[in-house]
Amino acid sequence: MRFSSLKHLAASVSAIAPEAHIVVFGSSSALCTHPNLPEVTNSYEQTLDADFILDPWDESLGNLLSETLGKDSGFFEHYKYYADIVRPAAFDNFPPDFRDRLVPLEGCPRVFALDPHYMAVAKLFAGRPKASGCWLFSWPPTGWIKPRCASCYGTRRWRRNGS
Repeated sequence: MRFSSLKHLAASVSAIAPEAHIVVFGSSSALCTHPNLPEVTNSYEQTLDADFILDPWDESLGNLLSETLGKDSGFFEHYKYYADIVRPAAFDNFPPDFRDRLVPLEGCPRVFALDPHYMAVAKLFAGRPKASGCWLFSWPPTGWIKPRCASCYGTRRWRRNGS
């Protein structure tokens, strides 16, 4: 995934959902903060999708976006990247104050990305095997993710319901 591809996808989602705010999360969300990330790490060569959540959620619009821009769409067949439209239940994996730290996607009004530190911790908390090979682990050498900072997000600010 390249920054230009993310912007193209986000603009396409935004055009189909002109009333919604759009939250980008997952590995591609880091491009909003660091557009040159694919030049620094090769982990983005394998990323073909960007995860988007409509806010507020609209089931029929979410389905339309998945059909139009998703993995099984003509869009993917043509451009070789796609939008993964995710339900807002994913917000449950984000810290309560995540909206206060959203990063705007340059040139795409109403499109915001999860703060990279929050995304790093969310990937670790999700505990998916795929996360161990993600962009998170290529970041400490660049200094973009501060492990101590990400650790603080995970221990102090993120705990929900006593967990």
